[in-house]
Amino acid sequence: MSGRFARVGVVGGGRMGAGIAEVCARAGLDTVVCEADAVAARAARDRVTGSLEQAVRRGKLAEAEARDALARIVFSGDLDAMADRQLVIEAVTENADAKTEVFAALDKIVADPAAVLATNTSSLPVMRLGMATSRADRVVGLHFFNPVPVLPLVEVVASLHTSAQAVTEVATFATEVLGKTVVHAKDRAGFVVNALLVPYLLAAIRMAESGFASAADIDAGMERGCAHPMGPLRLADLIGLDTVAAIAESLHDEFREPLYAPPRCCGGWSRRGCWAARAAGGSTCTTRAEEPGPAGLRGPARGPRPRVRTDRAEGRAGSACAALPALCRAAAAQQSLGHGAGTRSGPRPSVSARHPNAGLDPPREPFGP
Repeated sequence: MSGRFARVGVVGGGRMGAGIAEVCARAGLDTVVCEADAVAARAARDRVTGSLEQAVRRGKLAEAEARDALARIVFSGDLDAMADRQLVIEAVTENADAKTEVFAALDKIVADPAAVLATNTSSLPVMRLGMATSRADRVVGLHFFNPVPVLPLVEVVASLHTSAQAVTEVATFATEVLGKTVVHAKDRAGFVVNALLVPYLLAAIRMAESGFASAADIDAGMERGCAHPMGPLRLADLIGLDTVAAIAESLHDEFREPLYAPPRCCGGWSRRGCWAARAAGGSTCTTRAEEPGPAGLRGPARGPRPRVRTDRAEGRAGSACAALPALCRAAAAQQSLGHGAGTRSGPRPSVSARHPNAGLDPPREPFGP
């Protein structure tokens, strides 16, 4: 059942964009993914293909279903491919200028005046993006959670200009077509989940940074004491400290409350484009180019990404800030994903094993924004 939106476009084919495209295709929708160029489009295809292959290996999807889903997706390096879409979901880097430029371009390209332009932003004002278009009443926040194929939640966000009809159409699409659970949020930084989650992560980072408790004990405390599937430092490492810092900065800019201020280490890594490993293992972080976006909207240089040692992230070897990613991973290595009060006993599976494609039930809490 496709409902109101039979033709969907996704701008950006990174982790979030690829996941959104996958769930749309698996729901039977004609899907187009737009990337910065042909090379990035192939990388997006590889992400979706890899996820579908995992689903087949784990018995979550038949081979024929995986082939059919992939066949429903067209990968393009040209934003003009969005022209005939009825719903376009923007999933480029969490940067206001980049997203605004995307929406201004989509306003000129998408032909159907009744089409909905949605943003997957986790923290930026939907109204700002809508004002970059001539159809602010058709611009909606549609915030998925990573990994998109497993986490059931979607936040639907209406700006002051968004029409009630657009909100209803998008919420119905998310629930009836994609099978997601919808929560409605006001158009303010962080919406519901990140406004609650990010201060918690920042408090854990500050605790480790100050030496108040070890990373392993912080994570163990929340896993074993509060029955969280994983501790806050491992979760921050999985999300990426650059993403945590970007959301924190957006929250702090809007509310000016100390609990939203990024810790020194997050800010330093974010400014240097240095990101924590997405999963346990490894001892370095990678200088990150911007998330893929449409042509002309990719961020800094596209050259090779240099390897940067985490113990130099703040310019001083051995500092608590610079050591935090390693501490996060050390805690992850020492702890299971947690089995606190009220949960089953025994070790919990690894992060990768908790993806639905691994054949396990969805986690009880979101892995990240």
